Order: sequence, then structure tokens, then C-alpha cells
Amino acid sequence: MKKNLILTFLCCFFSINIYAQYNGKYRDLELALKEPLKVKTLNLQNTGLTVLPKEIKKMKNLEELNVNGNAITSLPKEITELKKLKELYLAQNQFSTFPKEIFELTNLEILSFSEQKNASFQVVPADITKLQKLRYLFLKGLGFKTFPKEITQLANLEILNLNENSIKIIPKEIGNLSKLKQIDVSKNDDIDTFPKELANLKNLKMFIVTETYITKTGNVNIESQDKLRELLPNCQVEFLRR
Repeated sequence: MKKNLILTFLCCFFSINIYAQYNGKYRDLELALKEPLKVKTLNLQNTGLTVLPKEIKKMKNLEELNVNGNAITSLPKEITELKKLKELYLAQNQFSTFPKEIFELTNLEILSFSEQKNASFQVVPADITKLQKLRYLFLKGLGFKTFPKEITQLANLEILNLNENSIKIIPKEIGNLSKLKQIDVSKNDDIDTFPKELANLKNLKMFIVTETYITKTGNVNIESQDKLRELLPNCQVEFLRR
């Protein structure tokens, strides 16, 4: 009976892997490099990678690349040849600067670059404005002291995550992002005021400001919270973490 259960489990496991590969979803780099034109999604999350091989350029049909949770410090220039790439996940690696190669991937719709180990970032390169198809941008825990204004030129942005930084002021240019649906600026301790231009964000459904100056114990500013609600009457403003 036990033997049959093990055999059944193994059959199911290999069937799932074969099905995933048939649909272009790969979790094995070596196998993906053997069949590069079949690869649409490559998930190498938490696999101990330190280098992304330049042979990745052969995956001409790659649409999603996830290398979160590794120890990568740079990207090969060959990655810019992935013209169909729409989703790029680089969080929790060891980049000390934004790789310039990212900004040549002009079909990107989702970019995650959060929580780079032992790194503190001051600015976002101006070249990020090349990514005009970007809809989701995750820049959590990068040590920003000022809000990267370059982001406000990304006209199609819908979700913006800047939590766990050291931002003090949200610029009035935030009002340019008319398609924004969600902003997270939680755990930016010193944010205490918000620009009136937030009222321009008619599509905004969620604004997360937990653990900012106006919500922390001892600093709770009901007047500021009420003003923020008035600016965003059709938006759920989250002051307290659930």
C-alpha cells in the first residue's frame, strides 16, 4: 500500500512538471536552457543563484522571469534581447545600484526590485521613464530618503509600493499618475502631510499609510487623517495595519 502511494505521488509530481513545461513554465535553469524557445515563464526564486547566465538571451519568448531571493549583483547585457519580457522579479538580491539593463526592457509591465541586501539607494535613474508600459512597481525597503520623482512620469502605473523607506515628503507630481489604483507608503516614519494633488487620482482605491508620522503612537494626528480622507473620498485609506 505504502509503495503504491509513493508511486502515485511520483507520477503526479512528474505529470505536473511535464504539464508546466508543456505550457512554457520552467523552474529548472538547466532544462530551460536546453529548450529556450519553449520557455515563457522561468521561476528561479530562492535557488542560490549568484549569476544569471548570458545564455538567457536564447529564451526569445520569455515573458516572466523571477529570480527573487538569490545573491545576484548584476544582470548580463544579453538580457536586453528579451523583447517579450513583461514581468521581472529581482527582489531580495544583492544589487547595489539599479542595473541599467532593466531600462532597455521597454515592454515590462511589472518590476519588483525590493529589499536589496545591505544596500541603500538615493535615487531612481532617470532612464526608468523609458518603461512607459509599467503598471506595477515595487521598491520596498531600499532606503530612499526622498520620493523618486522620476516615477511620476510613468503614465500607466497602477500599483506603487514604496513602503519601509525613509521618505519624508510626497511630491505634488504624484497627481500626474492618473491610473494609480494603489499606493503603499507605510513605514516611512516621517511622512506627516500629503499634497492636495492626491485629489487628482480618481482611480485610486487603496492608500496605505500605516506607521507613518500621522499614525504612530504619540503622534496620532486626527486632523491630518481627516484631511487625507477628504482628499480621497472614494479611496480606502488604511491608517492601521489589520
